[in-house]
Amino acid sequence: RWKRLYLLASGGIGEVWIAHDLQLHRQVALKCLRQDVAHIRSVQKRFLREAYITASLCHPSVSPVFDLYEDGPDSFYVMSLVEGDTLRS
Repeated sequence: RWKRLYLLASGGIGEVWIAHDLQLHRQVALKCLRQDVAHIRSVQKRFLREAYITASLCHPSVSPVFDLYEDGPDSFYVMSLVEGDTLRS
């Protein structure tokens, strides 16, 4: 349902990809569990906890979560894509 286009950023346990939602025809951001740490159960739990917490937030400065795909090392959640400068910039 989502086609990854290119890697936007990588961090401690995750990567953010720009992707195309094939069903709704829009660009989204996928936050994916990094493959090099995805086999560690405690990392999987931490990643899912992050997804649940992010999905529970409702604030203009937080990108809403649209969906969650949970399959151990292939877990990711789908967020709206926010264009603009990074926080670091």
